[in-house]
Amino acid sequence: MNKKIFLLICLALLSSCAQLPTSHDGTKDLVLKKVRPALEKIFAQENPINPSERNTYPLVQKLPGNLFVPRQTIRSVSSYDSKGRLLLTSGDYTFPVMTYCMKSSASSPAGHAYFLSELTGKRARIIRELNLLAPAKYFSHEIQMVSWSLQNGLSYEELGKLGHEMVDSVIPHYKGELRESILIQIEKKWNQVSDLSLGMLPSFNECVASLEDNLGELGKRIQEMRDYRDRLREFGYDYARLSELIDTNSRSHITGDTPWSKISDNTYARFVTQGSFGEIGYLQVRVLSKNLSREINSVQVKHEVLDLASLIANPNDQSIQPLSFSPLNGFGGTITLTPALSRHPLAGALLLSAVLSAK
Repeated sequence: MNKKIFLLICLALLSSCAQLPTSHDGTKDLVLKKVRPALEKIFAQENPINPSERNTYPLVQKLPGNLFVPRQTIRSVSSYDSKGRLLLTSGDYTFPVMTYCMKSSASSPAGHAYFLSELTGKRARIIRELNLLAPAKYFSHEIQMVSWSLQNGLSYEELGKLGHEMVDSVIPHYKGELRESILIQIEKKWNQVSDLSLGMLPSFNECVASLEDNLGELGKRIQEMRDYRDRLREFGYDYARLSELIDTNSRSHITGDTPWSKISDNTYARFVTQGSFGEIGYLQVRVLSKNLSREINSVQVKHEVLDLASLIANPNDQSIQPLSFSPLNGFGGTITLTPALSRHPLAGALLLSAVLSAK
């Protein structure tokens, strides 16, 4: 454990001694509030997926250059580097993507306007590769099921038969990182601090009931992981029942054009959708040519790199689901067809064009 953080905890505990109330419950709550900042620093590194608003790209209301006209600027030919990142030359692109929700609660209204953020957190790399590689072998609802479990910190053993198969066949190199659940890791670290405090900080199990009240966002996130684990034990690996917990019937109250995100000096992108999670949306991208870039690059670069699978749609509202993406024609191959494709003729045309171009 970081010595500086532990020192902060000790100081917070010592400073609280003179203020301790006489009741046991009051003492527990006061100690939790005193050490909250230090605990947040310790456990932030254990969060499977960070809040989407934490790493939002800068926004621009107007693109450099001419208007973006999707139906006139669609390009079907694209290539990937060895890490599964798109290699793009200057121009405008439209990439159809399958969407996955990044919370196991909250709502997913149709037609919401999103910003773009970077997918970060302890398991961000694992979910990025799952989204990139699994669609060629598994249906989107199967990927969503395993993704929910990974987002909530479950161990490999807790992923069930489908999760075992998917990890083994698609991302076997991450199996070691999934050996222990994140809840168990948090509980161990918490109890380590409790032991070092000589009992001034209650054990993890003693604090569970008041986590959200006393630890804010950290406590809420821990409780969400516990709730998901409990629902999984109640429902089993039943996607239909788990997905019923997410409201997809409402329409977004956000109106107007979706703003563009500046991903790099030369690359702008935005995600547009008329649906909710589990539906096909479109990532629109503009790569500037050199003469439109504000900065002069002394090194000749043939391609701009865009890591589509590391993007996340930020709803700018904690009650709404963030969304992650799988390109329909991706690094791992063409996505396994879903009923959603029949409702999106543009996506079908793009997918067919990409396959024919590759052939």
